[in-house]
Amino acid sequence: MKTKTILAAAVVVLTVLLLSGCQWLFGERLNDSQRAAAFIETANEASRNYDDMQAHFHPTAQSYSSMNTAGFWEESFFAVADRTFSTRNLQSGGELSEYPGTSSLSGQVSSGNVTDETIHFGFLPDPERPRNKLIYVIIVEGFDVIRTIH
Repeated sequence: MKTKTILAAAVVVLTVLLLSGCQWLFGERLNDSQRAAAFIETANEASRNYDDMQAHFHPTAQSYSSMNTAGFWEESFFAVADRTFSTRNLQSGGELSEYPGTSSLSGQVSSGNVTDETIHFGFLPDPERPRNKLIYVIIVEGFDVIRTIH
């Protein structure tokens, strides 16, 4: 009887793990589209957490160490005053020519002040979970270099 109870408990635990995608055990796994959407969602939060903004980026991104500060984001396309941000027509592409090894998504981005600028996201695998993608660079065309996030 005790063996049946243990087996039943093991089946329940395995079922929960499979249904949850093992996220609580292995961490989240986001592909390019999901990572871009999650970043935009974080950028739009009413009470912005800059550590959460930084968490979407690859640790080798050029300005990674500054990305958890308000000052960094206020000098970018993703300033708080410019929200609400949205993207549309994001299409997968090859690597961004200036950033070898990246995978990319390109499409349109809008904010409170800008409508339909071209945006490019460049992604690299997470060094801790290679099946997960992290943002390496965001380029919003039509803006100065300060509007490039990397």
